[in-house]
Amino acid sequence: MAPQIESPSSLKFFVSTVRELLFPASWVESPDGQTIKWRRYWLPGFIRYWWVSMLFLLATGGGLWWAARQVDENPLLVGGWLVLEMILLGVVMWYIEDWRNDFFEITPSHIIHVDRRPLWGRLIRQEARLDRIQNITSDVPGLWARMFKFGTVTLETAGATGKFEMEFVRDPERVRAEIARRQQEFRRRDLARQAAQRQDELLSWFAIYDSLRHGASTPDSPDETAPGATDAV
Repeated sequence: MAPQIESPSSLKFFVSTVRELLFPASWVESPDGQTIKWRRYWLPGFIRYWWVSMLFLLATGGGLWWAARQVDENPLLVGGWLVLEMILLGVVMWYIEDWRNDFFEITPSHIIHVDRRPLWGRLIRQEARLDRIQNITSDVPGLWARMFKFGTVTLETAGATGKFEMEFVRDPERVRAEIARRQQEFRRRDLARQAAQRQDELLSWFAIYDSLRHGASTPDSPDETAPGATDAV
């Protein structure tokens, strides 16, 4: 009998889902290594929006304690509390998704910034080729940022794209170094492509020249029906 493959338990699935929701990976690399996606570090988000989480926890804990004593006497009030609890949960989820939705992505040729609001909110997308980047800097401001290794990476680009700011990224110096390395690789590939293109153009030109030269040096065959030609008697 073939061994049965056990499916993941519900508890493991729940834990992995919560971990991905609340603590998403800051550095996600594609299997082929060609694309890297950087999300904002989750810890600054908790620090910035601590009051939302605290309000939700207080409303949940206090509401459960109060509802246990009022469910028989005031069921309508308990129902109102449940509605309020759902609204607060929606607010918390909105802030979490708003923090998670923003990301930077680097490909072998482009840097992309996506700023997306949850649900049907605005979507801002910036994109620039790596050879358009003129300057890359990283900054780790403040004690908390130095302790937990997060900060800002700034890219200055030529043209209308302007400046990219990657805020609250984990290990900004490593991110800056990776972008600089990708930029150098792109330049090397571009130079190799241009050299190969010039070589192909030269080979094509020489082939055309050689064809024209051989065509000009080939004598015309005599015309047997030309005037003055006589048959041998």
